[in-house]
Formats: sequence, structure tokens, C-alpha cells
Amino acid sequence: MDFREEKFNWLSEIYTKYRPSYATTSIEYVLEKIENSIQTIADIWAWTGKLSKAFLEKDLQVYAIEPHKEMLEQAKKELQSYPKCKPIQATAEDTTLEDTSIDLITIGQAFHRFNNAAFKNEAKRILKKEKYIAIFYNNWDKTSDLIQKIHELSKEYCPLYKGSSWWLENQEKIFKSFFKTYEKKVFPNNYSLTLDAFLWLNFSASYAPKKWDKNHEIYHEKLTTLFNQYSKKGILTMPNNTILRFGIL
Repeated sequence: MDFREEKFNWLSEIYTKYRPSYATTSIEYVLEKIENSIQTIADIWAWTGKLSKAFLEKDLQVYAIEPHKEMLEQAKKELQSYPKCKPIQATAEDTTLEDTSIDLITIGQAFHRFNNAAFKNEAKRILKKEKYIAIFYNNWDKTSDLIQKIHELSKEYCPLYKGSSWWLENQEKIFKSFFKTYEKKVFPNNYSLTLDAFLWLNFSASYAPKKWDKNHEIYHEKLTTLFNQYSKKGILTMPNNTILRFGIL
């Protein structure tokens, strides 16, 4: 494998192939809470379209808002069979959407990248009377022995490592200040990986050592050993949850 320098422009294909989708039950939960009364969704920072696709499959209009050109191009490829998808290159703070045009805003794995105050103003502008927002995060199950061992390896060999989804740790106060009212739900969402996919998944992280770093080879070796220890017939099950925060502004 050639682990290239991490930039969004080359990560688009990696995200498509190796990052998990969101738990189907989490999508259904949101739609049930809104009583299926929505028609238009703005998926903010859509990445390569995994969350957009989940709602497009429910026959809803989805504006896939993505700031990075290559990520958006990959999303267009992934979502081209859905006529109700409208990909737009724009930011969370300036979506270019019309006033009061959106029934629901969705965010997958990206809320921590926003300017919260500016995004909140933009969300209030584009949302209709009921200002629904659903924030999704996939997060490895830290009670798992496998995840604990990945954590220990990353601490030892990745100087930039702060933890898997470290931003979510003890950050509920941010969500409390953002929402008028909201609820937090956790949905099991395990997924399966081959060795190649497992390595790409770990090396695509921002903290992972690059191929020219001194720890690159040993990190690669240790991850491979871990995969072989926990996999069955060449497939590894990653213990994972989709964490949903759903509420109104």
C-alpha cells in the first residue's frame, strides 16, 4: 500500500470504500420522531455521501453540501442514480440555500469542524418553522478488547493521537448550548473489514504516521498482527456504534 499524505482530496475514495455507513435504525428513528413529515434535507459537510444516501433511499430531496471539491466529486459518483440529490460545493456556515427551504439538517462526522455560532445562524435561516437537526457520529465501542488494543498501539506509535473520536469525549456541554432541546441515542453499528481495509482505515486517520515517519512500518506491522489475532477467515468485525443527537434549535 502507498499511504499518501492525508488530504481531503485524496481521502475521498478511501472514505467511500472503508468508512462505515450509519446505522439504519438511527435513520429510521429520526424519521419516526418527525413522523415522516419532511420532504427536504440539507446534509451539511456530506463527505462522499454516505449519510445523504441513507435519506435519498427514503425518497427524500437531499442537498448534499460539501466544501471540498474532490469529496463532492466522489459524492456525485456515489449518488448519481438518485434524481432527488442536489450536490452543492459550499460550507456549513454559508450553504447558499434559500431561506426557510429545509425541513431537516443532517450532519455526519463533521459537527466539530464547524464554527458553531455561524452555523447556528445559517441553520436558523435555512430551516422551516420546526428547526430539526440530526447529528450523527460513528464511534468505535471502547468497551471492546480490540478497540482498546488499537487505542494502545495508537498512543504508542502516533504522536498526534488524542483518542478515537476524542472530540466527543466530555463534550455534551457543547451540544447543550447548541440545541434548544435534544436527545442522545446510541445504535449498534458493527462493520466488517478485510486486512487491506483495516489498514487503510487506520492509516487514513489524521494522527496516523505517514510513510516517511519512523513509526510507519512498526505501526503497520503491529496493526497487521492485531488483525490476524482478531479476524476470522480474513474478516474482522469492528465493534462500533452510531451516536445520534437529535433536537431542535
